[in-house]
Amino acid sequence: MCGIVGVIRNALNYNTEVIDRRTKDTFNNMLLLSQSRGSDSTGVFIVNEPQNEIKWIHTQSVRVTNPGKITVFKVNIPAEFFLKTAGFSEFMKRFGENTRALIGHTRAATSGEPTNNRNNHPHICGNVVGVHNGVITNWKTLVKKFNLPMNGSCDSEVIFQLMNHFIKEGSPLKDAIIETSKHLNGSYACAVALKENNGEYALFRHSAPLFIRYRQYGTTVLFASELDFIRKAYISAKWEEKHSPNYFEMYEYDLPNNYGVIVSTKSKNSNLLQENFPFKLHS
Repeated sequence: MCGIVGVIRNALNYNTEVIDRRTKDTFNNMLLLSQSRGSDSTGVFIVNEPQNEIKWIHTQSVRVTNPGKITVFKVNIPAEFFLKTAGFSEFMKRFGENTRALIGHTRAATSGEPTNNRNNHPHICGNVVGVHNGVITNWKTLVKKFNLPMNGSCDSEVIFQLMNHFIKEGSPLKDAIIETSKHLNGSYACAVALKENNGEYALFRHSAPLFIRYRQYGTTVLFASELDFIRKAYISAKWEEKHSPNYFEMYEYDLPNNYGVIVSTKSKNSNLLQENFPFKLHS
């Protein structure tokens, strides 16, 4: 049993310093709560999308250019200690207005010793970066069948190596997930980003829990392995002046079992999920 948590947000202009602080607080709180699902290691990755736009700074028009980048940080320690490390503090300095995703994982190790950081999440497999909760029972068979270049000996890695395999063959993200699911035996709930296409993120699950909630107008999507993680983290981050245990300005986006969804931050639309319908995985 592991835990995955995350925040995905779009590029609307009203991402302020206050919202940035609340976003970081929500993510940190969800990661800490997720320690109850796994304490052998903790890992995170941040996605900063490219920016090249003109903004007004004081009274001058300035062109601001920021390169897109995915940064990963993981250590084989529980989340409560991970959040206090100098490495995590340095990692969070990369958070800014062009940050579109913060995704984390707390691991309860199955295959692959957590002392080898290559076995810990997030996994970086070519163009695919991802986290996984569940157990893949046929991972060794798939490694041999597809001649996958494994970095470690964790069963989870095979999901992302297989996705990268199909992407290299020309499959878009959605099709790569569906094709990968045809070969997996076991349980999985995953969150994925692509290094070469930072505007698309995938959430998908089969026989493993994954709960999705989003703020009013859909500008921020929150997800976690347990619903209570989202509720507690959202309230403790003080998004509203009057807090509500009933998710004030929070809405549900129920992802059925054996389904996935692509969350796109490319458009300026106020709802990240408005045009993205769940797609069925291989049954």
